[in-house]
Amino acid sequence: MYLGDQEAGVEYGNFLRAVGRLEDAALHLTEVLPLLSGELEYRAIRWLGMTYFQVGRTKDALKLLDRAKRGYGVLQDKLNEAKIWQNLAVIHNDMGDFKKARALLEQAVPYFREFRSRNLLIQSLHNLISVYLSIEALDDVPALLSELEELIGTELSPSHILLWISQALLYERHPSSRLDYLRLLDRVVEVSERFGDNEHLVWGIVKKVELCLQSDNTSEAMRLVYQAPQDEHGQFPTSIRIVRAMINRRMGNLQEAVDELRAVSLELEAAGNVAELARVRLQLAYALHLGGQVDASADVLRAALQGLLRTNIHPSMRPELEELSELLHFAALEPSLAPYLEPVMDSLAGVLGGADSSRRGEQVRLQVHTFGRVSILRDGEPVTFNLRGSVALLVYLALTPNRTRPEIQADLYPDKDPDAASAYVRKSIQELRELLGHGAVLTEGPRNHSRYRLGPGLNIDLDLTRFMDAVNRGEMARALALYRGEFLPGADESEWALQKRDEARLALTFELHNQMVRFRENGEWRRVILLANQYLRVEPYELDIHALRVEAAHRVGTAAELGRYVAAMNSMGN
Repeated sequence: MYLGDQEAGVEYGNFLRAVGRLEDAALHLTEVLPLLSGELEYRAIRWLGMTYFQVGRTKDALKLLDRAKRGYGVLQDKLNEAKIWQNLAVIHNDMGDFKKARALLEQAVPYFREFRSRNLLIQSLHNLISVYLSIEALDDVPALLSELEELIGTELSPSHILLWISQALLYERHPSSRLDYLRLLDRVVEVSERFGDNEHLVWGIVKKVELCLQSDNTSEAMRLVYQAPQDEHGQFPTSIRIVRAMINRRMGNLQEAVDELRAVSLELEAAGNVAELARVRLQLAYALHLGGQVDASADVLRAALQGLLRTNIHPSMRPELEELSELLHFAALEPSLAPYLEPVMDSLAGVLGGADSSRRGEQVRLQVHTFGRVSILRDGEPVTFNLRGSVALLVYLALTPNRTRPEIQADLYPDKDPDAASAYVRKSIQELRELLGHGAVLTEGPRNHSRYRLGPGLNIDLDLTRFMDAVNRGEMARALALYRGEFLPGADESEWALQKRDEARLALTFELHNQMVRFRENGEWRRVILLANQYLRVEPYELDIHALRVEAAHRVGTAAELGRYVAAMNSMGN
């Protein structure tokens, strides 16, 4: 085999890896490796190592990459040695060893800058941003993002996928706009599919599925799963199979979830992927727990806890761990599991946060109802506040964190005497801390200009948030089920509450009107009537909607319906 043919053979193996044909890539690279020497040998070893990493053979991947690194060291090839450092950093980051990943990347980046290796520098900056976000080392992230944007430029290329993923990871760790986050994921999926980048396509689909599950939209989540690429045997990637099992569990298809998770866990165990195996075993234990298979659940959970003790917990597991709190509480009450749980909970504290030091790793889960009534449930049990303003303050800080006390007073109690308003806010903060834990409300900044926010230990399920998500998605059935009346009834003195009340009402009626217009254009008159009925429950005096309902009733309604709707419309003019 000539040198040119040898290099082509190595790069063909890498091509197979990049397009997701991992089994073919591993077979091809293994076949050509004995024919190679020098730099090409170490390059083939590198690509084979990354192929093994992608199929979950993490131990084998690390051995091969270490072998390639030593080979490039002998050749004194610093650029290729830096490439290996980057590959190793990706693996250590995935395993949760952020300290080692950071050290490797900070060692590699200067070489890529020195050698002006644009594509390698783009990849390494993206990986370094991911590591910094995982360890909450945020100071350097803006500068790295700016450098990444400048390197990539404006012309669309595969490199934009890495930029958008970096930005999405920032939103994921520090959420600000769900819609912006979703747009980034949509871009990642669309452009990855266009350029045949299956690895990042799968990443984007998994993140979109997780976003759907946060709002219990299991049907859309399952639809997304079947958009993922399959291998040559018609098999979905491991990450897709895991989220498919989670969807089935949410939908009540517990046996399907158990079967899929068992199959995946056996594959991960054979591959030696300890971190991902622990994650899958947690999901399997929870599915068994929900299915009433207590003994089997305890056995799997014990193995999962032991696995977590052998690895670091990645912050991306936060939503899953919060959802599995019931399972972790079950473990705390089981004598055979509790000894493993305590050290695991110490590790989880950094991922989950906590309201109090005595309750590290435990989230205070609150269901907050604000439409038509004001109520808070903590783990299903009502929480009774003596001050009406305490709930308003909780909701306010959930939606607008990092506010000073004068800003809070101006938004919630603009007409109160400043001293009285200040005292009332102080009492409300005190009550929130007394009933929800001292860490429920945190302060930052100088004493005379402190800013207030809710602590990370509060996991708030706010109906307004779910309502706006449903409206933005056009899911009217879910939106109407949540909208049970005006937002924060009784908070009429608050300009902020009145504004949020108007925003919710207008968002709902605007989307209802848009859907009515679409159904009218399609001739679906019965749907027009049904939506108009719902609209008029919210805004009973909209004459245009009365007229549209009458028009629809003329088309498909009974005589009684038509008469009733005409009478209701005529009463608007009286």
